[in-house]
Amino acid sequence: MLRKIRQYTKFYEYPIFFISLIMHAWIGVRNVFRDYIVNIKLRESLQMAVDLLLVAYLCLVFYILWGI
Repeated sequence: MLRKIRQYTKFYEYPIFFISLIMHAWIGVRNVFRDYIVNIKLRESLQMAVDLLLVAYLCLVFYILWGI
């Protein structure tokens, strides 16, 4: 029984960790952009670039861990 619990915990802890890490990075970068970049168009384009990069990183993590 304990072996099954460890197997499921191991399976679910990695995605939760990396999704939380990506969300934390997204919120931090968003706040920095809002505080220090005054030009709205530049801020939006940089935020879009960071968003796409973070999604690519998350896809890469899933690919590396599970070979999806």
